[in-house]
Amino acid sequence: MQLKITHFAFSDESQHNTGRFRGIGMLSLPAEHVVRISTEIRHKLETSEVKEIKWKKVRSARDRFASLKVLALCVEEAWQGYLRVDVLIWDTEDQRHKLPGRDDNANLRNMYIQLFKNVLRKRWPIKSTWQLFPDENSVLDWRYIKNTLRNTDRFIEKETTILGDDWINLRAHFNLVDIAEVSSRETPLAQSADLFVGMGIFSYEHHDTYLAWERQNSLQMELLPSDPLVFTSKEEEHARVLNEFLQVTRRRGFKILNTSGLHTPNPTYAINFWPYRPQRKDDKAPIRGKESEHRL
Repeated sequence: MQLKITHFAFSDESQHNTGRFRGIGMLSLPAEHVVRISTEIRHKLETSEVKEIKWKKVRSARDRFASLKVLALCVEEAWQGYLRVDVLIWDTEDQRHKLPGRDDNANLRNMYIQLFKNVLRKRWPIKSTWQLFPDENSVLDWRYIKNTLRNTDRFIEKETTILGDDWINLRAHFNLVDIAEVSSRETPLAQSADLFVGMGIFSYEHHDTYLAWERQNSLQMELLPSDPLVFTSKEEEHARVLNEFLQVTRRRGFKILNTSGLHTPNPTYAINFWPYRPQRKDDKAPIRGKESEHRL
């Protein structure tokens, strides 16, 4: 019997094998809102004369205005309960990741599994039926991820440790129909996922730059004015987007902190920035050629 899909998720990753901070962004939503929200995002881009919005492409006022329109739309949809935004970010300098021979591709795969299983299982109604649409990524074995989440085929019980000890009892809380790659250029919700995860990475990787920009652009007058700092056009536009995003979410009551980077203290909020921390003592990133690559 064919299962009726009740929910969709669109995802993209940023810097999965470069830089200190890496992440995955995902937008998840009920099936009945996919076409409407996708159409509205596409319309925002068209009216801004932008064909595709990606965080790395935000270098001008036009790109900034387009990205802010998309972010504001997603915040509004999240506030109304029609959409979730989840961004998982990890630090390759922490105790989990700073290992010789770390396998970044296997680690990305495990992080996708961690994000999928938490959002699909905990943040939407029990018994939801899912179709997942990640952005095209040739380095990942989506069949492995799908079968792990389904706990079928070649996977034996001891390998469910990748999902946690509670997985055997809780995996029936949702049904996964399929995982199919999409082109973000043709998929507005995947582009939006890229925008959120790129902004999240920026908030950690360039936190000091943002704080300096914020101080310089504050309405408060300095007692002892100093020479203004000079920012690149990319730094300037990115800082402006992040600043406006924080204001928009604050007005809607989302508590998103920007201490060392974006972080949502309460993960049940519909906009959730999740800086990953090791879940237990033996939680280590996978090593190339080791069986440990199957652990999370």
